[in-house]
Amino acid sequence: MKLDTIMTKEKEKHIDPRRNWKLGVLIIFMAPASNAEWLFDPIARVGWDYDDNASMSIRTDGEEKISGPVAEASVEMRNDGETSYLSLRPMFRSRNYQQDEYNRDSDDGFVKMRWGRNTQTNNLSFSGDYANESVRTAELATADFDFESDPGDIADDDTGRVGLRQRRERLRLLPRWTYQFSDVSSILTEVNFLDVAYEDQPVETNLYDYTDSRFSFSYRHALSETNIGIFSLTGRSYQTDNIGGDSSGFGFSAGINRRMSETTQLRALLGVEQTEIDNPTSPEQEDLDPSFVTEVSLLRQLETTRLLAQYRQRIAASGRGGLRRRSEVTLSLARDLNEKISAGIGFRAYTIDSIQGTTKEQDYVRLTGQFTWRITPAISMEAGYIHTLLDRRDLGESANSNRFTLWLSYRPLPRGRLRQATIF
Repeated sequence: MKLDTIMTKEKEKHIDPRRNWKLGVLIIFMAPASNAEWLFDPIARVGWDYDDNASMSIRTDGEEKISGPVAEASVEMRNDGETSYLSLRPMFRSRNYQQDEYNRDSDDGFVKMRWGRNTQTNNLSFSGDYANESVRTAELATADFDFESDPGDIADDDTGRVGLRQRRERLRLLPRWTYQFSDVSSILTEVNFLDVAYEDQPVETNLYDYTDSRFSFSYRHALSETNIGIFSLTGRSYQTDNIGGDSSGFGFSAGINRRMSETTQLRALLGVEQTEIDNPTSPEQEDLDPSFVTEVSLLRQLETTRLLAQYRQRIAASGRGGLRRRSEVTLSLARDLNEKISAGIGFRAYTIDSIQGTTKEQDYVRLTGQFTWRITPAISMEAGYIHTLLDRRDLGESANSNRFTLWLSYRPLPRGRLRQATIF
């Protein structure tokens, strides 16, 4: 299947064909289970979208108010075995706004894949996420979190530079291997690979293609029945099309994972990461000071409620042409109010600055609310609101937007209520 038939019909929106290998990487992992019995979970959604400042313009006279229909179709294909599982979810989304002068229409494609195999001493897993979408929606941080994954896996490759009409292609691969030495000790090895390409970006937008590869080796030891000590070593290689932006780094961290109850766990990590620019172009890029990295995550999962609260400080990949120091706060809560009604709220805020520590580039705040009404087991209606605030410190200006979306969803094989209530 050709990549362009999945992502868009218009030739001018095609990504470089040399990058078609990305989707192929995900498909290859389906081969071992191609003859297995699959379970299917299709979802079709139609809705109406409104945004009072789609370009996040800092000028009142530059605001773009857009509204129009949006449609989405996806299907999760899953196979569960005694020791392994495989899940694949392709999705297509089309936005057709009525304001032709702004040219914000977009046909976007996504693929999510999860694979895992567990034995008595070895646990293998692989996650893959592919997206080809408009820069307007791709470069805004969201509260769309997978609570079943590690909270530390939440993506952080956002720039906030959304006033563009081009497209972004993104592939994220996360293979992970855990070996259990005994009942109290184990090692975890993982690679986090991220490749991002921007299509035909004007030079003045300062968005650059990049590849970020991170390696982590962790040793975990049970200190008690509820506490696990963690020690990690990390390495990184960041390559970008921006001249002088290529970097490498290494670091270490230590912390604890505490299971406070059967439904609640807390993780706290503290470490240091050293970053070196491969070809410095100015004196301030030489001999960079080490940066502290921190994560504090609280995850609570009940039958009708899920909560994630997190603070992170890290060196993050970015399309700005170099690595950035990023401090971030995340909160996401989803709850079933009764058999038919669910609600959720999400909050995400971050500050980014250069790794030289000389420039505060941007503050970002995003508040999300969602209300879901399950009319029947297969049909539901969802109303969503998103408020976004972007403070461009490099320009000394800020912008905000309000977005409303109303969805009507059809899910002929509903698998559970709470999944429908997660923040989008």
